[in-house]
Amino acid sequence: MMLAGSGSFELTISVVLLLLLAFFGLGPAVQALYPGRGALVEKAAPAAGVIGIVGFLWGIWVAIRTLIGIGMVGTVPLVWLFMMIAALTLAALGFLLGYGLVANQLQGKNEALAARGNEVQQRIRAFQVPLGLVALFLAGFHLALLVGLGAVLRMITSFGPATVPTMP
Repeated sequence: MMLAGSGSFELTISVVLLLLLAFFGLGPAVQALYPGRGALVEKAAPAAGVIGIVGFLWGIWVAIRTLIGIGMVGTVPLVWLFMMIAALTLAALGFLLGYGLVANQLQGKNEALAARGNEVQQRIRAFQVPLGLVALFLAGFHLALLVGLGAVLRMITSFGPATVPTMP
């Protein structure tokens, strides 16, 4: 069974990116709830745009790979569904976090374009914290899947037909 493409490597990258995007996505909520503890988020803020762009591109890649593997729906529908939700969350939160960096580079000195870009950015900011929560949940789910899947596969392959343990 292939999850997010070619196995646990891509799943691991997805988990790491989901955790990073959740960190930056939940940054405003952390700063609002704990005003003195937002220093780490502020120090890491310059990296948010780059991580957002990487997360957006990775989300698109995982979405394409998941659509190609639509045959999984027949065997493991929940896994396929969570993979697609993770891909869309990566893309959406990555777009949201990377938008500012891309907009600053493309706008240049055009005042009207800068005003329009700020308006769009403020409109989509409302989704940052909810997407951060979804990313955190999905990272936990995929981490459990990554660790649990390995344990289940090791257990299945370690027992042969004659070596199935029995209760005494």
